[in-house]
Amino acid sequence: MNEAVEEVVKYAFQTLNLHSIEGHVNSMNEGSVKILERNNFVREGYFRENQYYNGKFYDTAVYTLFNKIS
Repeated sequence: MNEAVEEVVKYAFQTLNLHSIEGHVNSMNEGSVKILERNNFVREGYFRENQYYNGKFYDTAVYTLFNKIS
């Protein structure tokens, strides 16, 4: 999965020339959080109980990565 994120980031910044990328993840999903942090995403926000799934509310963490070239 880490390689996939690296390729998406590369494509987004080099080909699409995006300024930034956001990742919204369930805060309890440690694997997703680690992948974003390993790829230099920074946690910018945290929303408590904003997602409802299977009868339960979950928190969402928002991560951002900025294009250092643009």
